[in-house]
Amino acid sequence: ATDTSGNSASATQIISVIDTTSPTVMVPNDIQIEATSIDANIVEFGSAEASDLVEISSITNDAPEVFPLGETLVTWTATDTSGNSASATQIISVIDTTLPTVLVPNDIQVEATSIDVNIVEFGSAEAFDLVEISSITNDAPEVFPLGETLVTWTAIDISGNSASVTQLISVI
Repeated sequence: ATDTSGNSASATQIISVIDTTSPTVMVPNDIQIEATSIDANIVEFGSAEASDLVEISSITNDAPEVFPLGETLVTWTATDTSGNSASATQIISVIDTTLPTVLVPNDIQVEATSIDVNIVEFGSAEAFDLVEISSITNDAPEVFPLGETLVTWTAIDISGNSASVTQLISVI
């Protein structure tokens, strides 16, 4: 500044333009897929987008390479060139709605040894599932009466899905 007598003085002002604004992160939609495994499901979960007043330096996520059965929270983080960051989450749900497959022994026809107390070796069933079988049961009696008895075999997987198949036991 200079006065009317020609005297002048000056001062310096420092103006710092800084970025303290976090970026905005837009994550892909939540995903629900059918399981193909108990712990090694491959999921195409998309990619996030970010915007900022300056420039985005990175967008990362903490997703595993393969997903387990159930719900996994994926956190996406965007960081700008000033070091500001913001995060948002995406839910990946791996569900099991596929019924197990049950293979039962062949139907059996045996000669009666009694009217109501026949012991029959009727075999055992096998069950297969994309995830894991938790139980295989049947409703066979300990001894079989004369005539036909329908034995129902039921397999249940760890997600609670069940399938049943029958085996015919004929005591003649």
